[in-house]
Amino acid sequence: MKTSATGNPRSPEGQHFPILMGALFAALYAATLSLQWFTLRNVAVTEAKKQAADMTLMLEEHLDTSVPLWRLLDLVVEDPHYYDLLKEGLKEHLPELGLVTARFYDISGKVIFAEDRSLLGTDHSHKKLLQRARSGDIGTKIVAPKEYRDIYGTENFSSLVETYVPVRDSGGHVVYVYDAYQDFGPARGRMIGALGFTAVALAVLMTVAMVSTLWLTRKIRRLETEVDILEHILPICMYCKKIRVEGTEEPDRWTPVEAYYHEKDNTDFSHGICDECLEKHHPDLE
Repeated sequence: MKTSATGNPRSPEGQHFPILMGALFAALYAATLSLQWFTLRNVAVTEAKKQAADMTLMLEEHLDTSVPLWRLLDLVVEDPHYYDLLKEGLKEHLPELGLVTARFYDISGKVIFAEDRSLLGTDHSHKKLLQRARSGDIGTKIVAPKEYRDIYGTENFSSLVETYVPVRDSGGHVVYVYDAYQDFGPARGRMIGALGFTAVALAVLMTVAMVSTLWLTRKIRRLETEVDILEHILPICMYCKKIRVEGTEEPDRWTPVEAYYHEKDNTDFSHGICDECLEKHHPDLE
């Protein structure tokens, strides 16, 4: 008796299903972790951006000067004494501000302050984030160690969050740009910790889901096989050999074999008599 390919656990479909299910769950697992990683990364960058945006006020408080930051930068350009004052203040308070280093540019895009004096006067106006800050917006990106070395020629062993913040005068006009570099290492560590917890929890949940799905699928297929087998078993009277026909909208009825197959398959029968029946019922004809 035949069974359907779908119902047979040994069919090609049945053999390939666990592989397809595993591939699907693996793809969902990787996609979910990637999405969370980028989400955490964006949150970390947004926090760094907000902190950098607040640093102009923080700088004014920590540097303990009687002038606003934009005016202090005017003095830095004019007087080396104020350059040294700003340098010492930043050197003392960089850790408190969460900074690795900081630079300042004038509105033309040239460096007016940097810990490395060799950078003074260098033109960075081509930088898109600097251009954005000159127009009044805040620009942020993550700088890998290699990129930092290629740009500035100095080593840095951790990724940095670089944020360009416009510095405005008393009239609200952008007159300088503040370039803050924050260490991305602590944020990355928190991201890895959160992602590790999610990876373990998600792996457990997906494993349970996959095992449950495979178990239910196998059970459904076994039931389909049993139903398919039962559908091929005809209830037949052991005496008269009539077949019981079960209808959904009519009561069960018993019908002769000939009538059953004629109704089902439009099959007609011709009648004869076998040798055994001939001997049994008509011995005189032998």
